[in-house]
Amino acid sequence: MDMYRDSYVLALMVDGKIQKESDDGTVLIPFGSEYVLRLKNKLRKRAVADVWLDGRIACKGIVLEANGTVDLERFVADGNLTEGKRFKLARLTDPKVD
Repeated sequence: MDMYRDSYVLALMVDGKIQKESDDGTVLIPFGSEYVLRLKNKLRKRAVADVWLDGRIACKGIVLEANGTVDLERFVADGNLTEGKRFKLARLTDPKVD
């Protein structure tokens, strides 16, 4: 998946590899896969992004430096990028799903 809009790019990665997006904009990954969202700013000025997953804020106000890239692998709590639940594709019936 490699979504591009106004010099900003979002890619979904599994095992360090960018996943391909189909013509209709969907990305297929197996249930149980942990994934990373790669945000890229292709402008020469800083940008700020909010990331939402499943109707919940995953990260609010993340700064993308000029021509910079940020890999998000989990929900960010109190600005901490190293703690919190990792992104994982799970069935709704999975007992670990909130």
